[in-house]
Amino acid sequence: HISSSQHIATIQQVCNIFKVLVTTFPYYALSLPIKELKETVLLWGDELLCQEVNNIEKLSSPLESNFQSSAAGDYRCVPLIPTLEEIRSNRCPTNLQPNIIEGPYENWSHYYEVHFRLLREEFLAPLRRGVSGYLEGKRGRDLSDVTVYNSVEIIGTKLLPFGMCYKVWFDNSRFRKSGWEHSKRLLTGSLICLSPDEFKSIVLFATVAQKSPEDLQHGFLTVKFEHDVDMHHILSLKKTFVMVESKAFFEASRHIMLSLQSAEIETMPFTRYI
Repeated sequence: HISSSQHIATIQQVCNIFKVLVTTFPYYALSLPIKELKETVLLWGDELLCQEVNNIEKLSSPLESNFQSSAAGDYRCVPLIPTLEEIRSNRCPTNLQPNIIEGPYENWSHYYEVHFRLLREEFLAPLRRGVSGYLEGKRGRDLSDVTVYNSVEIIGTKLLPFGMCYKVWFDNSRFRKSGWEHSKRLLTGSLICLSPDEFKSIVLFATVAQKSPEDLQHGFLTVKFEHDVDMHHILSLKKTFVMVESKAFFEASRHIMLSLQSAEIETMPFTRYI
């Protein structure tokens, strides 16, 4: 049996770790579950811990603001996951540059930025075209860039080694019951977006975390949301979702884009030849 004091001591250690991460690795620390930590602290009602979490929130708030405001200028700060505005838009980004085949790049930073933005657009463009087409009333085979799943429900949670995930059910009546083991739909790592209001104001981005042909035959799937989601609020809406899956495989680009964002520039060799 663990005493209350031991619980509080453990939470205090977590707070200390979060504070170090926020101050030492600011942009990577934006993905920390600070909201969940605060909810846990509020349950215990310890005033000192509440103050500690409030201080962590104050440290992370300006970082998040800077992260969003600098996204358009510095490719290292661009979030991999798009926004609702991006997928609703029917226009390409204005900061895309073509791959230079003949002639030099300005420097390594220019080289990395060009390839990062092209890679991001490669998986974003089909999703943008698909959602725009869906909003225009296109359905079925008219949506060649995405697959749309209707009557999607979030039915429960599932704890996997890489974090909290959610089980969803979708209406698979228009899909063949067999053949899921060979299907390229809903591959592990595929990016999906769910909306309870036809992409008017709410969209939740997730990746396929776990699936099996047997589960897919019955419309079941496990996903991991890419951002902190207030699931109590979402579930309280008691609405079904439209789920859109891009046919561009996100996971294949994710790790390359992260590497391009974190690549060391100053010490790269052959700068004069780039």
